Amino acid sequence: RRDAIEKEIFQCFGTVRDPETKQVIPNPKRPQKAILVATQVVEQSLDVCFDVMMSDLAPIDLLLQRLGRLHRHAINPRFGHETPVLHVLLPTPKEPFDFGRIELKRGKDGEWRGVYDRATLLRTLALLPRGYFELPNDFRELIESVYGEAELEVDDELASEIATAEEARLQRTKDFETRAKTH
Repeated sequence: RRDAIEKEIFQCFGTVRDPETKQVIPNPKRPQKAILVATQVVEQSLDVCFDVMMSDLAPIDLLLQRLGRLHRHAINPRFGHETPVLHVLLPTPKEPFDFGRIELKRGKDGEWRGVYDRATLLRTLALLPRGYFELPNDFRELIESVYGEAELEVDDELASEIATAEEARLQRTKDFETRAKTH
């Protein structure tokens, strides 16, 4: 079933090559309006092109990877979207540090479950109020801000949340190391 779905997605949002010249040509089946709901598979393994994307919050490197799917093929028509846009869905102001099901949590069986590490999400969240980035110039700074050891300029509440999450990550790493040595 996955192959059939990917084929359909490629027909709408993928590249098209001229059968004779093998050159990339505008995709004649590219819809003027469409919504594709996808998992993380779209950020890495599909050669597709979008004009606008909405994404849940994710670690900065994955958001940057998703950005690579915006205006990926310059030859495709834009249908009024001359500038690519990525909208990142953030937690509500009422619960600014609640990432719901996407953050890593310990399950009832003691195992860690989830998609993304809380400390990484918090550090990414700290960068997003800037609102825009100049790419590719800001790639290195963005990655190092999230995965490096530098202090981020954030308010006390977010700084406390980051410190607590980083301590939990350190403890989780120690737990994994201990389990690895005993098994």
